[in-house]
Amino acid sequence: MPSKDISSLNYDELTNTVRKCLEKEKFLLVLDDVWSVGAWEDIKAILPLENGEGKVLITTQEKNIGKRCINEANETLHNLGFLSIYQSWELLQYCLEDQLMKSQLNLMHELEMMSQSVSEALQNRVTRIAEVVGLSYHRLPNYLRGCFIFLGVFPEDYEIPAKMLCELWISEGFVLPRQGRSIEKSAEENMNDLIRRNLLEGVKTNLMGKVKACRVNAMIRAFCISIIKEENICEEVRQSSETGELETSGDTDLKSLEYVGREIVSKCEGLPLSICVIGGILRLKEYDLPEWKKVNANMQSYSRHGEGVEDYKRVKQMLELSYDALPYYLKPCFLYLACFPEDHNIDIERLYLLWMAEGFISDQDNGPNETLRDVAQGYLTELVMRCMVQLRKDRSYSSLNKFGTCGFHISMHDLCSSKAEEEKFLKRIDASKYLADIFSPTQRRLVIPPSIGNSESRLAINCDFERKASGIDGLEEVKGLRSFILFQNGLSLSTNIGFKESTIDFKTSQYLRIFVVEGCEFEGGKLPVKLGELIHLRYLSLHGSEVGELPKSIYNMPYLQTLDLRVHERIRLSNVICKMKRLKHLFLPFHDIEVIGGEKLRLDGLHELETLEWINSETTCIADIPKLISLQTLRVRVRDADSMSIVLSNKNSQLSVTCLQVELCDLSSEKDMEVLNEGLMSPSLVTLRMFECNMNGSFLYYKQGMCENLVTLELHNCKGKVDMEEFGKYPMLQELTVYDFVKMAETITFRSNSFPQLERLELVRLQDLKKWEVEKGAMPKLTSLLIKECPNLEKVPDGLRFSSSLRQMRIMNMPREFSERVKEEDYASFVVIRVLPDEENFWL
Repeated sequence: MPSKDISSLNYDELTNTVRKCLEKEKFLLVLDDVWSVGAWEDIKAILPLENGEGKVLITTQEKNIGKRCINEANETLHNLGFLSIYQSWELLQYCLEDQLMKSQLNLMHELEMMSQSVSEALQNRVTRIAEVVGLSYHRLPNYLRGCFIFLGVFPEDYEIPAKMLCELWISEGFVLPRQGRSIEKSAEENMNDLIRRNLLEGVKTNLMGKVKACRVNAMIRAFCISIIKEENICEEVRQSSETGELETSGDTDLKSLEYVGREIVSKCEGLPLSICVIGGILRLKEYDLPEWKKVNANMQSYSRHGEGVEDYKRVKQMLELSYDALPYYLKPCFLYLACFPEDHNIDIERLYLLWMAEGFISDQDNGPNETLRDVAQGYLTELVMRCMVQLRKDRSYSSLNKFGTCGFHISMHDLCSSKAEEEKFLKRIDASKYLADIFSPTQRRLVIPPSIGNSESRLAINCDFERKASGIDGLEEVKGLRSFILFQNGLSLSTNIGFKESTIDFKTSQYLRIFVVEGCEFEGGKLPVKLGELIHLRYLSLHGSEVGELPKSIYNMPYLQTLDLRVHERIRLSNVICKMKRLKHLFLPFHDIEVIGGEKLRLDGLHELETLEWINSETTCIADIPKLISLQTLRVRVRDADSMSIVLSNKNSQLSVTCLQVELCDLSSEKDMEVLNEGLMSPSLVTLRMFECNMNGSFLYYKQGMCENLVTLELHNCKGKVDMEEFGKYPMLQELTVYDFVKMAETITFRSNSFPQLERLELVRLQDLKKWEVEKGAMPKLTSLLIKECPNLEKVPDGLRFSSSLRQMRIMNMPREFSERVKEEDYASFVVIRVLPDEENFWL
C-alpha cells in the first residue's frame, strides 16, 4: 500500500490500492441505488471477482441495470415487492409522531387486561412499595398528587404519549392553569416535575429535548394502584379500564381515524417513501379527523393524475403533496436545499447561516430569549418531522447540536431541484459537465451555458473534479444575482478554479446578498475591487481560496452577518473588523492571520457576534472576549497562561460551546493549575486539546461538576503525570487521545460504568503502560480504538473481546508478539482489525 494519505491518490493509484486490498480478503460489497450501467462497469473493473472470494449486492430502480448484472454473473434477479396493506399501515403508524396514533389504538385493546394487572400488582407488594414510595408521594405538592396517582391506570411498561397524558390529566380535572401559563403548558410542567422527581421516566424526546413519551416504573405503578383503590379516586377511569374504553379529550373518533388512515396508505400502493412522506404530513395534523380527510382527498386527486404512469413518477406525484402542504415560511427553506448536490452531507450550522442571510428567518420570527439560530433549528426540525429531510448524527456532538449534517432521499432531492427551477427560485450547475479545453488539455475552463441568462436570481455551482480550471466564462452575462455559491464537494478544499476581476459583473448584481467562492485562486491574490461596493451583502465566504489580503472596502459593508476567512494560506487584515457592528459570525484561518501594522486584532465593539473561530492569542486580543456579550460559540488557540485564564474564566451566560487548544504553556505553578481546575468546571467547555504543556505534576483529578459537557479531550506531549481512570468519570466524554505522556501508572483499569459515552480512544507512545484491564460495562459505546507505539503494553484487554459496539481496532508500530496476539484473539466478526507498520498510517 502507498504510504501517502488516501485523499491525495489519483484515480489510477486509488483503483490499484483498492484492488490489492480486496485480492487478499473475502469481501461483501453493497452498492445501493445504482442509476447507470456505466457506474457499475467502472466499479466492476477494479473488483477481483475472478478469485471467487468476493460477493456484490446491488440495488437499483432500473431493471435493465439489474438484468445486465445478473447476465454477467449468472445470478438471479430479485424483484423487491411492494409493501402489503398490513405492512403499509404499520409503517404509517411508525411514521406518526412517537407512534401517537398506534399508541392510542393499542391502548384500547390493552386496557381490557388492566383489571387483571391491577389485582396481580397488589399481591403482597403494596406494603413494601408504600414504604419506599410513600415518603415521596406525601411530600408532593397538592397539584401534583392527582397527576401522579393517575399513572396507575396505564398497563405495565406501557409507553405513554406525553400529549395524550396531559390531555387526560386536564379532562380529569387534575390540572389548573398557573399564572401566565395555559392549562396545556401547566400540564406539561407537571409531567416534567414528576420526571425530575424520578416518579416518571421520560423515554422519548424530540430534537429540542422536549419529552414526547414516558413510562411508569412497575413498582411506582403498583403504589399508584393501591392509592386509587384506597381513596376511590379516578373512579371513572378505573371503570373504563374494566370495559376497555378510554376516551381522550374532544370528540376524536379513533376508529374513524384508523379507517381514513388505511384508505390513505392504500393509495400509496405499497411504496415506502410515499408512506413516510404522507406520515410526515399527518404527524402535524394530530387528532384532526377533517384534516386527515382533506389529505385523503388531495391524495385521491394526485392518484388520478398518476394513473397509468411508471412507479417513479407516481412517487414523485405523491411527494409533491408534501411540498404543497408546507407552510409559506418553510417553502423557501426547503427549496434552498437544491443548491447542494445529491448525497451531499449538508452542514447544518452553515445552512442556518445561509437561511438567515437570505432573509428566510428574520428578527420578527424569534420569541423572547430566542435567537435566530433557534428559529432556524425549529424550521429544520419541522422539515425533519415531515420526513422531507434526514438528520445525520455528528461524529461527536455537543450541548448545542447533536446532529452535524443533514440530507435527503434522492427522490426528494429531485423534487426539490425541479421545484426550485420551476419556480425560478434557484439554479444548480454541476461544473464537471461544463468543463472545456479551450487552448489545451491543461488549460481547461468552466463555461456557463447561455441558457442561464437572467432567469435565476440564485446560482449554485458544485465543483467535483481534480484538475484545475483556469477560469470561468459566461458569468459576466448573468444579471440580477441575489446569491452566488461556488463550492467544492471533495474531502479537502484545494484551489481548483481561477477567478478574475471580470468573472462576475457586480454592477448588474448590486443586490447580491450571498457570495460564496470556495477553493478559488483569485487573480493576483486579491478580491475583485467592486466586491466592496455590495452594500447588501450578508454572507461572504472565501473558505479554501487563495487570497493574500482583505481590502478595506469589505469593512464598509453595513449588513454583513457572516465573514468566513478560512483561506488556503495566511491572510493579511486591517485592524478594523471591530467596526463591523452587525457581524454575527466570524471564521478566521486556523493557521493564523497577519494584522497590518503589527498590532493584535481587536474585537471589542462586536456586540452582536455569536460565532468566533479560530482566534490565536499571539495575533488577537484575547482580553476582548468577555466583552462579546452575544457570543455563543468560541474556538480559540492560546499560548500563555494568562490568555487561557481569560478564556476559561469567561462568565458569559450566552456561551454554550468553547473549544480550547492550549499550546506550549508552562502550567507548573499552583496558580496556573488552579486556573485550569476552575476552567474545567465551565459548562460551555466542549473540546480541550493540550500540546506540549508543562504541568509539573498530575493532571487534575475529577470532582463533581467537572467537564460536565466535555466531548473531546486530547493531551499531546505534555510533561506531567496522568491518571487515565479519572477520565472515565467525565459524563459526556466521547473522544480521548493520550499521546506521549511522561508519567503514568504501569497498570490501568477501566472500571465498570466508566467512560459511559466514549466512542473513540487513542493511546500513543505511552512508555510506562504495561497492563490495561477493562471491566464489564466500561466503555459501552466504544467504536474505534488506536494503539500505537506503546512498546511495553502486554496485550489488548480481554474485556474488549465482548464489546458489542467496537467496530474498528488499529494496531500500529507495536512489537511483533503483541500484533500476533491481537490477530489470534477471537473478536466479533463486525470488528475490523488493522495491524499496520507506522509508515502505512492512513485511513481507508
